[in-house]
Amino acid sequence: MNVNLFFLLIAGIAFLGYVLMSLFYRIKIANVLPLMLIGLLLGPILKVVNTSQGSMIQTLVPYITALAIAFILFDVGMNINVRDLSLVYASRFTFALSLATGLVLGVAIFLALHLSIPLSFAAGFGLAGPSAVVIPSIIRSTKINPKLKATLNFESVVVDSVTMIIPIAIFEFIALKNLSLGSVASMLFGFFIGSFIIGSISAFFWVFVLKTFKRYSRQYSWMLTISMVIATYGIAQELGANGAMAVFIFGIFLANIPKINKWFNNYTKGIHNMFGHVSQYQREVTFFVSTFFFVYIGLLLQISTSDYVTLAASIGISIIIFYLRKIFLPLLKPILGNLENANPEQIIAQFSVARGLSPVVVATLPFLFGIYAPQSFISVLFFSVLFTNVITTLGMYKFAYAVANKQNKTTTQMH
Repeated sequence: MNVNLFFLLIAGIAFLGYVLMSLFYRIKIANVLPLMLIGLLLGPILKVVNTSQGSMIQTLVPYITALAIAFILFDVGMNINVRDLSLVYASRFTFALSLATGLVLGVAIFLALHLSIPLSFAAGFGLAGPSAVVIPSIIRSTKINPKLKATLNFESVVVDSVTMIIPIAIFEFIALKNLSLGSVASMLFGFFIGSFIIGSISAFFWVFVLKTFKRYSRQYSWMLTISMVIATYGIAQELGANGAMAVFIFGIFLANIPKINKWFNNYTKGIHNMFGHVSQYQREVTFFVSTFFFVYIGLLLQISTSDYVTLAASIGISIIIFYLRKIFLPLLKPILGNLENANPEQIIAQFSVARGLSPVVVATLPFLFGIYAPQSFISVLFFSVLFTNVITTLGMYKFAYAVANKQNKTTTQMH
């Protein structure tokens, strides 16, 4: 690909992402699925971009994903109001559903594809939760109550970590055969508690810096803050915590520190406008980064060597994911209220099944650990990412129809 074509492609993808986002309420399709399909078309299908093993696209995976996730999850955290987050209900729903989904999918994959038990459950837990990138991008465009929005954001970010921890633990056990309960507990502590500590300390430290040097940092508050975001991600990863969750916590604390009590509100009064400045710029940057990131996920998908059995199994797995979520929805009844099929907010909660980067990364883990995994292991993960995004897209149609129907009933009753 020559340089001129490359720049035209970059510009075209950016404009397409904007058009898809702008037309969301008309065509009822979030930009995630079309952008992933464009990546699939450019890479594995037409081979306009080289995505084979050892290519630049594959080599840059750790760096591109780290940067994209840091930018996107910081924005997600900045837009969560802690007063809207029902932590008890959100945690109960999140962990109960992800555990049940991982176990059921592990059994289903074992029976359908005859993979080994460890590989089956690694794939099952790799698909156990919604994407921390896809779901926030979709629900940002919907008008639902803040409590539900905060809960779905919380679920996607927390479970995205779980979908990495358990497969990593399984592959470490296979490769090293000395994985103990203590090492798993240490990993969980690092991912959750360690990430929380690092993210919160970074936020309080950064408020202090902005407050102390506000005369000099006012014009460059976003650039300086995003540098701190990247630093927080790197520090967390280096210390054995989860960089994505640390950045998410950093964003939550940075946005909510003034709401802790009157003292913090007064302390941050001189920099409130900086938070608004950061949030405004971050929204634009997040759109740009996420647009290309969804195309990038599409580039990483591999479909050429997949068979019909794996294809059928992936469709079945996506349906299982959808119905398991429906079974566990009553745990969110205090947030959702009336559990009716026509309730728009229940539709959003039920159809938020889209998987994203985590299954793609899990598919590469056997190579990193020197473990043999058949093509069906990789294919079932990739296909399930596509089909769960299709289900979520269909859900957006149903949501839009339910909202329009509800508005028509309200108008009729008023007349």
